[in-house]
Amino acid sequence: RSVGAPPLQGESFACSASMPAKSQRAPVVEVVDDKALSYTPGTLKDIRQSKYLIDLGGGDQWVDWQRVREAAPPCTEFIPQPDSIIEVRKAGAEEVWFEAKVKSVKGGYTVAVFLGSGGGEEIVEWPHFRPAYSRVAPARSRPPFVKQVFQLTDSRVHEWFKANEQRVVSDVVSKSKVLAFEVDRDVHQIKLLGAEKACATAKMLIELHGKHVGDMARVHSEREQLSAKLQHERERLTASFRLEFPVDKELIGLVVGKGGATVRSAQKAAGVDKVEVDPDGPRVVIVGPSQESIEAARELLEFVSRRVPVEQEQIGWLIGKGGRTFKELQEKTQVTRLSIDKAAGQVVLVGTRTAVDSALAYMDTHLQYLSEFEHEARESERLRRELRGITLQEDDEPAAQSARGKGRGGRGGG
Repeated sequence: RSVGAPPLQGESFACSASMPAKSQRAPVVEVVDDKALSYTPGTLKDIRQSKYLIDLGGGDQWVDWQRVREAAPPCTEFIPQPDSIIEVRKAGAEEVWFEAKVKSVKGGYTVAVFLGSGGGEEIVEWPHFRPAYSRVAPARSRPPFVKQVFQLTDSRVHEWFKANEQRVVSDVVSKSKVLAFEVDRDVHQIKLLGAEKACATAKMLIELHGKHVGDMARVHSEREQLSAKLQHERERLTASFRLEFPVDKELIGLVVGKGGATVRSAQKAAGVDKVEVDPDGPRVVIVGPSQESIEAARELLEFVSRRVPVEQEQIGWLIGKGGRTFKELQEKTQVTRLSIDKAAGQVVLVGTRTAVDSALAYMDTHLQYLSEFEHEARESERLRRELRGITLQEDDEPAAQSARGKGRGGRGGG
């Protein structure tokens, strides 16, 4: 059975959908054995075309991407149902998970019959079983992870990244969720491993760090837009999928667009069958051929508004000279509306959820440099004052000598 098979009837996934964010966490994945129906954890170390280099604990091994899945997300204790499919850790193979069918459940113990080539059954208890992650994970038509190399054009920036790698990694990894971030010690580049969207976000943040380090006063030209292409080639499922989400009444106009243009564009781009905006909810209802397509449409149509508290002294730094920083922020993140509520001391962001999240990350990183700028400005002013004092002393010296000469001449004439 391949990774990403569609869920069976009656199955449900009881775990959290996301893994906890950790700076510099090990990029854990799981390698599939289609015969044994087992999943062995490993560390993703490199990517070469359609092959992944995985450390399985006993050495590195190149594996086809179809045999690699993202590690199952953590979950709380759950009670499996008879005849449902779960994943079980066998006695003597504590690191490997095997697919099994629940035969019976009684008194906290579960009898599981293994479905793979090894067969057999065992009595297990929590936490030696979990939901069958691959049964509910969406099917993939392309590799889930990619390798991207970010070139650093300024040698000074490269040296700063090497000296401050912990700081940069902590900021970029926690916000982008890339699986690996490595600053090359010899070549001016950074290697990223992770999902395309995560790598795109990581690139944006690296660029922002480099911009501030390379020349804090210089306006960088707009770089390529950091965005992830939605996966449109997944296998279509016969049954339709439905998704709905609420929307603020004042944002309905953004969702619909002029004459319905935004809805039509999202429907075409995502390949969904129908998008309805219910003003009474208000809510948006999306119907499409796959879970991927309706999630893609949601990403294009889910507009949100966020108010971010800021200190009074931070407002000018956020706006920038002539509104330069605000303009860059809007161009980079594609947030729809951006304004300052000075009375409330808040930045108001309006846009798609993805754009607003990117804008929040951009603002947070940008504000990290305010204190450094203020320190440099104070030091510059102190040096200017000291230089002016030295200049004034030099100007006063010839005048004093002239006055002494005149005094001596006066006494001689008397």
